[in-house]
Amino acid sequence: MSPSLSIVSDRRMVTELLTGPFDLTRPDPSRIRLENLALALGHICRWHGQVRRFYSDAEHMLLVASLVPPEVQLHAALHDAPEAFTNDIPTPVKHWIGYERVKELEGTLLACIYEALGITLPTPEEQDIVHQADLAARDIEHAVLRADPPGEDSRILCLPCEKASRIWQRTVELLLAERFDRALAPYYEFMERGVNASRDAFSS
Repeated sequence: MSPSLSIVSDRRMVTELLTGPFDLTRPDPSRIRLENLALALGHICRWHGQVRRFYSDAEHMLLVASLVPPEVQLHAALHDAPEAFTNDIPTPVKHWIGYERVKELEGTLLACIYEALGITLPTPEEQDIVHQADLAARDIEHAVLRADPPGEDSRILCLPCEKASRIWQRTVELLLAERFDRALAPYYEFMERGVNASRDAFSS
């Protein structure tokens, strides 16, 4: 049996491509790598795949980061980072599993990610700012990716997986270095080029 198959048999573990098995019941910050988070988040589709064009978790967090003040952008860019381990679980499924239990797991994973990155968790006030921006981003995404007929918004780029991963990782690295003036520059550059899903992606 291959190592990857033997890991799957342990129900506490998820298998990270770059770092191997990761124990969800005892998350270890030393086993978290930013590039591994980026890899997963760029390949996870929002809205449990029910969109007209692929739209990643990574790009969603870039959108949310663009909607908050610079001092909160890092928290916005990381708010769904636990989904690198859990995937994007639809809210009705969370309630069926046990909403509080899922939120506890997500909170534990987020705290582990923050520890790995050497940063402090957001304050309740910062969490509220990110939450409000998350709701605004949800409405923007719904209008472009799910509404019939679809709307248009230059902030919805539908970046390819690898590009979304790279831009998200670079954004987080710059925010960690407090380079607020440059952190979202690649995202904005694509926006200015008009690379978005709403222009012609739905014509085929």
